[in-house]
Amino acid sequence: MVIGSCPYDGCDGIVWQGVGDVPLPKFVKHDCEDCGRTIWTKLSRIDPESWTEEDFPFDVDEETKQLTPKSAPKGGA
Repeated sequence: MVIGSCPYDGCDGIVWQGVGDVPLPKFVKHDCEDCGRTIWTKLSRIDPESWTEEDFPFDVDEETKQLTPKSAPKGGA
């Protein structure tokens, strides 16, 4: 089980996600039970992590369910 906090500022919600008997790591999209906003969680026994929908570091192909790392922002900082 992955237990953590909601990644959204101002929300004190808790993230509870069962790992089950599936190959890991696995990414799941779900809603915070407190604030209702969408969260992406990496299910992992070693380094679980949750992101806001905007901060999720992958682009998702909804048809194939494939994840592709987002490109670094272009331009200078």
